[in-house]
Amino acid sequence: MMSNNILNCEIDLGYWFSNLRTRKILGEKNIRLRSKVEFTTDALISGAGTYHFRHDDLKGVVGEGASQHSLELDKTRDKAYKVLAYSLIALAIEKNKDQMERDKEFPIINLVTNYPLNIYNGQTKEQFEEFLKTSDFIHVFVNREHKLFWLKNCTVFPQTVPVSYANPSAFKNQIKGIVDIGGMTTQGVILDSFNIIPSSRFTENLGCLNLYNKVRKALNSYFTVNIQDYEMPTIIKNGLRVNTKKSLEIIDEIIRDHIKEIQNAMTVNNWNEENIPIMFTGGGSLLLREYLEEMFPHVEFSQDPLWDNAKGLRKVGEIFYGRQN
Repeated sequence: MMSNNILNCEIDLGYWFSNLRTRKILGEKNIRLRSKVEFTTDALISGAGTYHFRHDDLKGVVGEGASQHSLELDKTRDKAYKVLAYSLIALAIEKNKDQMERDKEFPIINLVTNYPLNIYNGQTKEQFEEFLKTSDFIHVFVNREHKLFWLKNCTVFPQTVPVSYANPSAFKNQIKGIVDIGGMTTQGVILDSFNIIPSSRFTENLGCLNLYNKVRKALNSYFTVNIQDYEMPTIIKNGLRVNTKKSLEIIDEIIRDHIKEIQNAMTVNNWNEENIPIMFTGGGSLLLREYLEEMFPHVEFSQDPLWDNAKGLRKVGEIFYGRQN
């Protein structure tokens, strides 16, 4: 007799990293995957954090070894996000197809994921839910591991807002802003006790990649060097050996201008940063913490900036699908 194993999972589909959390499948383990998908059949692409994916006519490389980031904010227009979601679910499911058939247990997935703040509405929410859901069990191969699952239910929530569910005491009966500085974008919203103030929402291409590109271009031009992507986190912190003092001065000015652009986005979208406390989250909040503390009058940081979106999505999932141990 066949039995269906209902599994709740949460995926924070970011533009730089995508994070999956689910207790039922993995205990308290998490999966973090670079949000890169390259549609290719090149079997030679390999390395840590790199996976070969196949589902029907979709074939490609996912993760660190892939060469392409999606720049598309409307995720229903880019099948790369479907590949990312299916890859993460397949990686989370421990049993392969043969083991499922042996044990007669087949996973049905209740998924909670997110969607860009500035284009989130009832229509886009429903479109993305239907885009990700499957009509029955599907076959997915990740590094030749054959997995089977049915993504039966999907709930889409606005990006950044789940951070409040992961930090509930900081938002209950309060008006507070959240700014999520990610890899590709910076997103912000003001909440009134968990309720969105619609006129405050923004999504801007002001993530860490944008900052890195500004710094790299300026330093390459000034010092006639050839800085690579993998050097940027260290250079942002320590400068260039060719002239540490001058390079750090250039970096400092660019970072301050970058944060001023974020402040401008707030002003345009009806933020009063002189009065409203702001919680920063996302990987960029870790990188820029000292600057944010200096340049904003009422600043705080989420408990776990890399994972609070996914943790908050778990709380949302418990509301819709019930709690799993």
